[in-house]
Amino acid sequence: MKKHLASRIVTLSVCFLAAGLATGCASWRDTGAGKLVSKLDVPDGVPWKSKKPRSGTPRRMVVTWTDTVKQQAGVDAERGFGGRIFFYDASESEPIAVEGQLVVYAFDESDRLPTDNQPDKRYVFPPEQLALHEGDSELGVSYSVWLPWDKVSGKQTDVSLIARFESLHGGALVMSEQNRVRLPGQLTAPDKVQVAGHTSASEAASGSAVQYAGYTTTVEYEQPADGKQAPAAGMESTTIKLPARGKDR
Repeated sequence: MKKHLASRIVTLSVCFLAAGLATGCASWRDTGAGKLVSKLDVPDGVPWKSKKPRSGTPRRMVVTWTDTVKQQAGVDAERGFGGRIFFYDASESEPIAVEGQLVVYAFDESDRLPTDNQPDKRYVFPPEQLALHEGDSELGVSYSVWLPWDKVSGKQTDVSLIARFESLHGGALVMSEQNRVRLPGQLTAPDKVQVAGHTSASEAASGSAVQYAGYTTTVEYEQPADGKQAPAAGMESTTIKLPARGKDR
């Protein structure tokens, strides 16, 4: 009899404890902390986990450039341009991820004639390669690229950069504003200054080839031999009108 009574007491105690816990949990869920936790879908709901960026077809791009130097063991140091690119759609709310080809045109401003609209170098990032340059930033998804120019022993050079993007999903071509960047270097004597686009006979005879930028540390580019060379097979020829020297945007 005593054993049966003790068993009943234990059973009732467990029931009361379970009811109390249920009531307590319900009360705790009504608190601010409880409501916050209820909104979390672990692990996807972890607040510090980065969300997948929104993708779309851009209508505008914003590009920032800076002069940089790349150094590698056993290889001569190169100077060039480091760029960060943000794409925006019609909503303009935040940067978006994109799919398409990026081309950056570089114009050497060393005595460039106002009528000279041909780029000195062209850097091509095909869609599959551009995707590898995608990264996150404080402002949102962005694309970081490196454009080599020449060895660090080169002369001081002012270069204008214009980026063009063509989406795989249609839409209009997106062009960036012209950005002018100065590469520090040796000052050239006035009698040694050459007009941009001029090449020696040997350079003209050697020709040039279009090479594609990759995810490797070396980004390759096209360098026209005379400023009017026809593009290689498979490449699109684009002429960009630039403002006169000294009238940078």
